[in-house]
Parts: sequence; C-alpha cells; structure tokens
Amino acid sequence: MSFPFVIYRGSDGLVLRTGHCGDLAHVASQALAGEVADPSAPAEVQADGQWQWTSAGYVHSPKPQVDPDRAVQDLAFYASNILQKVLRTARPYTSGSTTIASDATSETITNWMALMQWASVNPTLTTMWVANDGTVTPLPASAINSIAFNVGGYSQSAWQDFAAVMTKINSGLITTTSQIDSATWPG
Repeated sequence: MSFPFVIYRGSDGLVLRTGHCGDLAHVASQALAGEVADPSAPAEVQADGQWQWTSAGYVHSPKPQVDPDRAVQDLAFYASNILQKVLRTARPYTSGSTTIASDATSETITNWMALMQWASVNPTLTTMWVANDGTVTPLPASAINSIAFNVGGYSQSAWQDFAAVMTKINSGLITTTSQIDSATWPG
C-alpha cells in the first residue's frame, strides 16, 4: 500500500518533506532526529495556508508573527503620543469676560499654579497671558483661579482617558492604532 507522507520537524515545523512510500517504517526512517512523520499532514498543510509547494516538497511559509509584548509597547507608545498631542493642543477657556487659549501640558499647569499663588497675594493683579500662537490677552486675578482649575480638570480628564486606553491595551481589548484613535479623548 502506498500513501502520501510528510515529514516535518516536531518543534518548529520548518522542515517538511513529501513523497510516497509503501510503509510507515520507511517514512519514519526518512525522518531526521526530532522530526515526526505524519501521513495526514498534506491535507492539514493545504488547510493551513502557510505551506507552499516547491520542487523539494512543502515549505513552511508562516505569516509574520507579532510579538505580543512588542505590540503592547508599540500601542502604548502610540497612545502616549496621542495623549501628548491632546495636552499640547490649545483650547479656549473663559472666566467672566476673559477668554484665553491654553494648552494643558505639565509645564503650563505649573505656570497656572504659580499664577494662582501670585493672584492669591495680589487680588488686583492683571497680567498678560501669552498663548502658544503669540496672542496676548490681559488676564485679571479674578479669572486666574477659574481658568487654572478648568485647565487642570482638562489635563486630568486626558490622563484618565489615557489610563483607560492603557488598561484596554494591556488586557487585549485594544489591538490597533485605529482603536486608540477612536477611543474617548477629551475634546
């Protein structure tokens, strides 16, 4: 009785030979150390879609494997970049009749904290706020606390959204950059 056979390396599946033989003992004798003879492999090979036929037999041609740890690191880096973009984008903040544009970066938050301290000891203070685009706006002490708290709240919201995205990345619920883009970010 003759049947098709395939021999492939047991642990990595990279060595694969094909042919016909009359008995399984002959198939086994053709195997290299650590290889496995499997008469049913040709059907599996066809169903797998990761094997290509060559003159030497079937050759394993695996799809590129994604390193899960690397994928998580890449997605985390991408999400961090989105967070920084969100924080660096200037938004309008209004208190009373004063509207200024401010980003919500750590440096700006630090500046707001200093302004709050200054305004607390100088309640009649009016300083000039210079936005990232160069726009200069008079900023009275009466508006500083309100705007500072709003900028800080926006920053905290962005960081909470980032934390939610990271939780989903680490749990495998987010696996693509488009899912990060479509995640809830403050706007």
